Amino acid sequence: MLKFCAFQALYAINPVQQIGTISLGWHENSAGMNTSRLVAKQVGLSGQISLGKEYAGRTVLIDSSEPGVWVIKTAQTIPDSELWLHQPEASAQLDRALLAITESPSAADLDALEQQLSGT
Repeated sequence: MLKFCAFQALYAINPVQQIGTISLGWHENSAGMNTSRLVAKQVGLSGQISLGKEYAGRTVLIDSSEPGVWVIKTAQTIPDSELWLHQPEASAQLDRALLAITESPSAADLDALEQQLSGT
């Protein structure tokens, strides 16, 4: 999870325009540990802010609990057509199927199966 706590810091870029945001950032390192570092980012005229190349193309969730405070979390999305796979019943069936393909097949009594299928 990537968190930013930002506070508004308006300063003059030119006499007509004022924009800017200072961010305090806590970043997750490769070991999954949160490391704190101060990061100053400027919000562009279009309202965009760059998080860095390591987050390029990633989906993020942004929670704004109050004006000037953002919590940004990296996220993964699940397509609607695949959402059923994450339901408990489907997940249990998939777990059983994966277990079945890793186990050695048991010997089958083909004569008993034939009788069962023929209804005799």
